[in-house]
Amino acid sequence: MKSIIYPTVICLILYSMSAFATGRETIRLNGKWQFEQTDRAFPPQKYSRTIPVPGFIHLAEPKIEQYDKLYAKSTIAQNKTDHRVLDTQYDPKYNWYRKTIVIPKSLQNKQVVLSIKKSQYVTTVYVNGMDAGSSMECYTPIDLPITPFIKFGESNEIVIRVGDRNWLPSQAAGSTDKEKVIYLPGIWDDVELSFTGMQRLHKVMVLPSLRQEKATVKILVRNFYPAQQKYGDPMEDSLCVRVSVCEKSTGKIFAPPAEKCLFSLRDNLTFIELAVPMPAAHSWSPDDPFLYEAHVEIVTTRGECLDAVDETFGMRDFSRHGKFFYLNGERCELRGTNITLHRFFEDPDCHDLPWDRKWVTKLLSHYPKQLNWNAMRVCVGIAPDFWVDIADSVGMMFQNEWLYWQDHGWDEQIRSEYSNWVWSDGSHPSIIIWDAINENWNEFVGNVLIPDLKKLDPTRIWDAGYMTSEHMAGDEMDEPHPYSQGSWMFQNMEEIRRNPLPLGDLHHWTKDWHIQFESSAAQLVNEYGWVWLWRNGYPSHLTKVVYDYYLAADATPEDRWEMQAYWLQ
Repeated sequence: MKSIIYPTVICLILYSMSAFATGRETIRLNGKWQFEQTDRAFPPQKYSRTIPVPGFIHLAEPKIEQYDKLYAKSTIAQNKTDHRVLDTQYDPKYNWYRKTIVIPKSLQNKQVVLSIKKSQYVTTVYVNGMDAGSSMECYTPIDLPITPFIKFGESNEIVIRVGDRNWLPSQAAGSTDKEKVIYLPGIWDDVELSFTGMQRLHKVMVLPSLRQEKATVKILVRNFYPAQQKYGDPMEDSLCVRVSVCEKSTGKIFAPPAEKCLFSLRDNLTFIELAVPMPAAHSWSPDDPFLYEAHVEIVTTRGECLDAVDETFGMRDFSRHGKFFYLNGERCELRGTNITLHRFFEDPDCHDLPWDRKWVTKLLSHYPKQLNWNAMRVCVGIAPDFWVDIADSVGMMFQNEWLYWQDHGWDEQIRSEYSNWVWSDGSHPSIIIWDAINENWNEFVGNVLIPDLKKLDPTRIWDAGYMTSEHMAGDEMDEPHPYSQGSWMFQNMEEIRRNPLPLGDLHHWTKDWHIQFESSAAQLVNEYGWVWLWRNGYPSHLTKVVYDYYLAADATPEDRWEMQAYWLQ
C-alpha cells in the first residue's frame, strides 16, 4: 500500500445524503473540486484552480495554461482523411482533482465505496494519502472499496489523478476516433460515496420480457467479509435478495416481492438471478415511455437490511425478424440521427452544455419530436448516465455505440469493459441496440464476445460495425454507411469525374449495394448525410474536396448550405 503526502488544505464542503430504505446511504461528490496540472506523476504543491465535476479539463477556472493550444483550430479546413491520436498540439499533463469531506462518525460501521461513473484516461485514487486503486476504463463505472482509508468523524482528503489519452495502455478497449483532434481528459460523470453493510449490491440489471410477462433481475453481490485465512474460517455467508416493483410515476405497487436466499462467497462477487412476474404490464414505447422501478435489497436471515437500491426499467421487447425491427411485437421503423457527443466535447463552444439537463432534454426530446424522430445512434462514444435516464423518460431509442473505430485493445480487457457496460446500462429501456464497433472488424468481438454477452442480456440486438454474415455467425443487423460518391475517399478525382453521382436519380444505387439488398439481416442505414459542414458554413476536413469539386473552392457558406440541404433531401 503506497503512502503519499499531500499539502494540508482544509476545505469543508456541503454534501447531501440520501438513503434507499435503511440499507444504503450516499454522499454525492458532484460540484466544485480543487484542480491542478503537473508534468510528472507527483501531486502538486498547491491547487490554484477549481473545476466542476462532472466535466472535462476545459472547464477549469482560471483556464489551464494550454487552453489556447488545446483549442487551436483553423477556421478553414484542409483536405485530410484522419488525425493521428498521438499528434497532439499540446503537451500531455497529469490532472489532479482534490476534495475534502467530513464523514459522520455514525457511519463508522459501514463499508465505504467510492464510485466514479466515467473518467478518462487512466484514473488513480488516493484517500488520505493512501493508494486506493486505479482503472484504465474510460466509459464505465469505477467502484473502489475505501473503508480502510476513511477517518470517520473527521475530515477526509480525496485526490483523483487523471492521465492523458497519449498514456492510455494498449489493453484499453477502443478510444480512437480518426476524425478527432482533442481527447479531453477529466471526470465526466457523477462521483459519490456509498455506505452499506458487509454485503453490497455491486451491480443490478433488470431485463424485461412482455411476451413472457416477467422481468428478470440479475445481480452481482459484493461480499466484504475477508477471505478464509485459516482452516475452519467461514468461506461464505447467507443472504436473501428481495425485489418488489412499483410504478415509477405513482409509487403504486405493481408486483409482490420476489425473494431468493443463498450463500455468497467471502471477499468475492456472487451472481444471483430471479424472475418477477409482470402480468398485463404497461409497455414502454416512444409514444408512451411508461417506467417501473424495482426496489432491490439484501437482507440477512435476522431481517437486517444490508443494502438497497432502486433500479428504473421499462417493459418492452425489441427484436429482429428477417430484415425488419419489431418493438413490442409490432414492426418498427427507426427514424433519427447520429449524436457524436465526443466530437462536440472538443468544440470551444461546448462549455458545460452536455451536463445541462434542460439542454439535453431539448436535444433528446423537443427537437426530435418536431422532426418525427424516434431513435438516435450515440456514435463513437457513449454519453453521461443521465442522458440515458432522460431518453428513458421521453421515449427516445438509442443505438448505443462504444468508442471503437480504429483497432485498439486486448481481448480480455475488451471483455471486462464491455461486460461492465452491459451491467451498468442494461436496465435502460431506451437502449435497444448495443453497438460494439464503428466501421471496422474484430473477430474476437464479433464471434466470441458478443455471443457471450447475448447470454448476459438476451433482450437486445448487437451491431458489430462492418461485420456481416460473411464475418460472424450471429449477424442480427448490418449498419451500411452509404456514402454516395464514396469513392472520393480512396481514389483520385478522375474517378468522380467519370462517374459523378446522379443527384436527381432517387433510385440510383452504387454497385456495392447488392450486399445490403441480398443480406438476410436487418439493415440500419446510417451516415448517409455525410457532406458535413462546420458551423460557419465551411466544409470539414473530409468533405472539402467534394464541395470544391461541385461548387468550387470560393463558394460561399450559403452555397454550401444549399447544396447540403439538396443532397440530404
